[in-house]
Amino acid sequence: MKHTILILLLLPIMGFAYQPRPIEFWLNDQDEAFGTLEDGTTFSQTNVATDLGIRLQRFQWAEGYWYVSDKGIIEAESDLQAFSIYLTM
Repeated sequence: MKHTILILLLLPIMGFAYQPRPIEFWLNDQDEAFGTLEDGTTFSQTNVATDLGIRLQRFQWAEGYWYVSDKGIIEAESDLQAFSIYLTM
């Protein structure tokens, strides 16, 4: 019951959190993305692993970073840790 209430209290905060929109972005030959948000911060989505059918990229912007994969979002402290988590998914 306590967890349900906590989740319900956090939903409005998460739903209305401001996230700046991209104003420009470009892709390179390796399908990595780079760009600028409307608040002037930059972001990137770069490859960690793309061989052997593995699709794992690091998404980074001023607020932090996380990993995006064909198996879902991964939170990790390093590329190696993200790759290790990916292999166990």
